[in-house]
Amino acid sequence: MKNIFLTSLVLLFSYSVFGQMNVSPLKSKTHVKQLKEGLLLVNLPNSDKKIKRLEELGQHELAKKEEKEIDNIRKQIIAGFQSEYFFCDYQFIESRHVDEVLKNDLTNIFDADFNRVKLETPPQHVYIVRYGTGNPSGEVYRYNGQGFQVRYVSEGIIESLKDDMFYSAYGSLKQIFKSKSVIEKAVGKLNNRLSNVKL
Repeated sequence: MKNIFLTSLVLLFSYSVFGQMNVSPLKSKTHVKQLKEGLLLVNLPNSDKKIKRLEELGQHELAKKEEKEIDNIRKQIIAGFQSEYFFCDYQFIESRHVDEVLKNDLTNIFDADFNRVKLETPPQHVYIVRYGTGNPSGEVYRYNGQGFQVRYVSEGIIESLKDDMFYSAYGSLKQIFKSKSVIEKAVGKLNNRLSNVKL
């Protein structure tokens, strides 16, 4: 019973969130235009801390299960952007390097094959799209469930964007593992929402 309680605490507190965020004062169309001309960084989810804690608690089967699930999600996200996203340039980034981006350091971004990317010229505008649960701490939206949400990097901070076009949901985790195409469809939905904006 004690192990179950400890495991529940790990599951509850091990997910990283971006925390309290300011809402960007710029208009939605301005963001769409900037994104079109800029760079979108796809922040891949990571459960290393959670897996390590589960191992420390002796929950080895749960740790293996978590590792397998997060690896599956990461692969589906990458595949989704490769096949469904054409609106603007994009690359991938690990969560541990997001703070570097806030300091205009883009040395640790990579492509779909995990090759480090060296940009010839720095992008004028940088956005981050993140997989996770909608309506995280400090978010201003009503979004629920798992999905993708685009945010803006502005003067060393991450700002929330107040418009549905910057969000795309695809349902619960149970749905994900029943259909490998669900995440890809959500990426396509995000691409279509942005592409349909008349600039």
